[in-house]
Amino acid sequence: NELIWDDRRHTLQLKGQVHMTQNGSVHVQTPYEMTLVQAIVNGKKTLRSMQSLENTQISYLDAQKGNTHRIYCPGPLTINHEHQLITLQGLPDQAGKIEERQQVYVEDVLGEMYADRVQISYKWEERQLVPEKIILEGNVRLLNRFDGHLEEAGSVLHYALADRVDYLPKQQEMTLASTKGHRVLFFDKVNNVKMSAPSLHVRHDMATQKNSIQGLGDVRFTFMEKELEQFKDRFRLEEELGNVK
Repeated sequence: NELIWDDRRHTLQLKGQVHMTQNGSVHVQTPYEMTLVQAIVNGKKTLRSMQSLENTQISYLDAQKGNTHRIYCPGPLTINHEHQLITLQGLPDQAGKIEERQQVYVEDVLGEMYADRVQISYKWEERQLVPEKIILEGNVRLLNRFDGHLEEAGSVLHYALADRVDYLPKQQEMTLASTKGHRVLFFDKVNNVKMSAPSLHVRHDMATQKNSIQGLGDVRFTFMEKELEQFKDRFRLEEELGNVK
């Protein structure tokens, strides 16, 4: 709705119902404000970074897999083109706490991820944004729908809670970690398997289309009462977990 161009500072401010598209595959929008910072490289202006203060949505298409990824960022968002890094923050309340509905939210046909903070390292391949590493921090909640067949992804198969998750999309590997005396909680709904551990390593084998899950440290295959209540509360899983002791 409004554009402010500051040539001396190399900035563009876009205000009110901002919609942007890059390379036809990445779409960014916010009802509020976005700032674009430019740089001079070899005598030409190029995009250095993009910043949004709140309520930003991103979608990008994985052309190879035909999968559209959607991200909602309630708080500050920075896209650093120089370092190819996207930083997303949840929106804290007056006490500094980020409620679930104000967390960063990432979804696609394979599942959903929630966290207080998300960092995405990426690169461009044939005009497509390709994530190389995704780091989720703070009250991480994962719901996996992928069973090895993209076209059949449907109901949730696995649930997990962690303090931090490091995900490598190309390698199909994920490390879930806990901090400050917490534990990673994992529930395989299909096989009715529960795991509680300081850390878990999950790998999807593209050849066999099967998952392997390795628990690190003191691993338990049951949930303690407080862990069970935490899991039920975060996922609303009364029916699936109601009989677990």
